Amino acid sequence: MDEIRPLLLPIVVLLPLIPFIILTIQGDTTLGLIGLITIVAFEGIGVLKDSFHYASWASIVIAAIISITSQGYIPYLIHIALVRNQDVALFDGSIIAPEYAMVLSYLYRSYSRYNKELNVKGFDKEEVNRELNSLSISLLLILTSALLVSILVYYIILISTISIIDPFTALVISAIVFILIARYITNKIRSSYSR
Repeated sequence: MDEIRPLLLPIVVLLPLIPFIILTIQGDTTLGLIGLITIVAFEGIGVLKDSFHYASWASIVIAAIISITSQGYIPYLIHIALVRNQDVALFDGSIIAPEYAMVLSYLYRSYSRYNKELNVKGFDKEEVNRELNSLSISLLLILTSALLVSILVYYIILISTISIIDPFTALVISAIVFILIARYITNKIRSSYSR
């Protein structure tokens, strides 16, 4: 494999769209399309700046706002859900996709930056690509494992027989699990390379 970047790019571009595709499929076509158009606009900005994390951040923020206004304290206080979701748990779970895309966009950006810097400094192009691919694949496997653990935690909380935690709180817990695992392992790898 020459580079991992061509594999990361479609994932980073498509994952932020998932919450809004789900929203559209669930029947809220107008809000889903507005979300899709907004995220595509942020992806256009990302293409211009060669930094794809903007769409992921926008997707996370917009989806979280939709989730908060469809359940929890705001609808409880005003006695009406501002956004109607047919499957709140599915929509809340889909917010994990742009979180994963955001982490992968930072991996993509780091790969590009290191590749450029090391090639400018005269290192062998093939060796640089090989080593960066090896590091990126390792990080990708670790981050994917962290994602799967966080999804598992989310769905275990949702299907537990004593469901005292709503889907949004379960989402927050799974996001924290994902971030903690990814950060811990990334710091371990970073410290092992700095020795």
